[in-house]
Amino acid sequence: MRRRDANERQRGKGGTFLFVVPFSLCLMASAAAAPASPAEVDRLLHALGMAADSPMFTQAFEPEIQALAQKRPELLLTTDLDCVQRQLRDAVYGELRMGVVESLGDEGGQLIGQWNRFMQTPAGALLAAGFGGNDEAAVLAQAEAMSAAEQREGERFMNSPAALRLFRVFQGSGALRPETREKLPEMIQQCGAFTGLDESS
Repeated sequence: MRRRDANERQRGKGGTFLFVVPFSLCLMASAAAAPASPAEVDRLLHALGMAADSPMFTQAFEPEIQALAQKRPELLLTTDLDCVQRQLRDAVYGELRMGVVESLGDEGGQLIGQWNRFMQTPAGALLAAGFGGNDEAAVLAQAEAMSAAEQREGERFMNSPAALRLFRVFQGSGALRPETREKLPEMIQQCGAFTGLDESS
């Protein structure tokens, strides 16, 4: 009788183990599949030469300035145009960062990790050089110095979900969301811009 009870307890433990193992694996999977954080996206964009203060990125919000100048010229009557540009830059960069987080989805943390590893390879360094606006001849020389295996590695990554999801954001960027554009006049007024030509009278 005691032996049978011991066997039943052992089987009970085994059943508990079989339940706990898959449950633990589910927890591990859910923990690993987490969206990318804004800080992680910031670091990746910086590595790609697309930080908010990078020369390449500042070109992205120039169309917004031109559009505002045509639609609301009175908003640009300010002595602090640098402040206006900073406000627009921050708005456009915020849109880009949000777009990356959304496009990478629930696996964003994992995909950012794949990007970080790729950026440590010669192909990743070449991509960063191209995004960073380096001299074209220097980028070409860097590409020619890569081995065939390194080039294949870069091509494989360029067709991976991590790369395709990020590039999808870049292809669709350049225009602010309507809700953000509606806030631009208020943001610019914080720089001391006049709200009307006759406001001083």
